[in-house]
Parts: sequence; structure tokens; C-alpha cells
Amino acid sequence: MKKLGFIIIILGIGIVWLSSCQPRIEMDFAQWGDHAYIDKVNVFDYTEADHKLQEYYTDEQLTKGIRVHVISSNTVIDSTAAKAVVSVPSTTDLTKIGLFLNHRAVKVLPIDGAPKLGYVSDFSHGPYKYKLISADETERVWTIILQK
Repeated sequence: MKKLGFIIIILGIGIVWLSSCQPRIEMDFAQWGDHAYIDKVNVFDYTEADHKLQEYYTDEQLTKGIRVHVISSNTVIDSTAAKAVVSVPSTTDLTKIGLFLNHRAVKVLPIDGAPKLGYVSDFSHGPYKYKLISADETERVWTIILQK
């Protein structure tokens, strides 16, 4: 019984000590954003391929696996016009691709019906607009154009 009381007292002291700690420095959110710029746009799709299972199986049997495959080859960024033109192969099915951005912003929001970033969606009805919001609250609407 004495052990239980001692453990409860130690836990109580630990909780009080941990909850009383204040952050020692303020986070500089300006490092996360620089006037809401895009550095690169990548277009991806999913490819299915056979992969060997090596970790758990000794017979090296093959299993299906899905992998993200970047298919964009060139991105032209016009920072003054807030526009990015992305080149994709002419055989690309624009109804089954996704986009992800390298950007300098805190938040990226699709606007005017643009698909969410990072998900495979239908990108056949472009151009698409995304609002970037930087840490200093600069808002900039970017236009992304996919070009075959």
C-alpha cells in the first residue's frame, strides 16, 4: 500500500512539473512562408508493379505493389504572374493524375473547383487555381496549367 501511495505522489509531481514548462523560444513562422511562392509542380500517377517480398518470406514470391510515379518533365514558373506551366507526356491520361507542390507557404487551398493536391483526380479541365497563404499572411492565387 505504501508503494502505491509513493507511485501516485511521484506521478503527481511529474505531471505538475511537465505541465508547468513554458516554451523557451517563439517559433518564427516567417521561415515557413515567403510571399506565397511555388518552386516546383510535380505531376504523378500510380503504377502497379511486381515486388519481391524479402523481409518475411524465404521463397522470394512476388506480390503486387502500387508506387507513386512522377511523370512531369519540366515546370516553367513565372513568379510575377503567379503561373506555373507543367509539361507532361502526350500519352498521359489527365483524368488519373495528381499534383504536389514544392512551395514557400503555410497553407495551399484549391479554389474555383480545383482538385485537392496530393490525390489522384481528374485534371483534364484546366487551368487550375490555388491560393497560397504565407506566414506573413500574404495571399497569392496561382494558376497551374498542364501542357502535353
